[in-house]
Amino acid sequence: IDVDGTANLDVVDIDGAVDMASTLAVAGDVTISSATSTKPHLTITNTNADANSPQFIFKKDSSSPADDDEVGRIYMYGDDDAGNPFEAVLIRGITTDVSNGSEDSRLEFLTYKAGTQTSTLALNSGNVGINNTSPTYRLDVKESAESHVARLWNDGDDQNRDVLLLQGG
Repeated sequence: IDVDGTANLDVVDIDGAVDMASTLAVAGDVTISSATSTKPHLTITNTNADANSPQFIFKKDSSSPADDDEVGRIYMYGDDDAGNPFEAVLIRGITTDVSNGSEDSRLEFLTYKAGTQTSTLALNSGNVGINNTSPTYRLDVKESAESHVARLWNDGDDQNRDVLLLQGG
């Protein structure tokens, strides 16, 4: 049965699963939906008996690559208590420098805080930024208000659990 509009023969099982022996190319959007709890699942399986895993590849193939191009996004949506959809989590990859031989990139995690999407965590060219998309140190924490920016603590039964508090301002 032909399911993708190409001349290639696609095999569809009785249960509706599509089994293919090679590549499926789709030009456009693909939507997988289910009304069943914890479904749908997208499973990528590699049964080869070696040390290599399956791969999920995002490829930005531009004829004019530039610094700060986004190379991939993963969205996670939810509903607020009024039933409105919102982008609860965004993970994006960005090429911060595309100069041949000295390429740099950033992986950024955006979440919501008090109704506003904010860059919560950035992995940028070997540095980690919290509330900072351009960290210049191995760990670079930014806070714009006068408050504690970091806390190291022990969750034992002790009354004095704080080991180190860092405060600015």
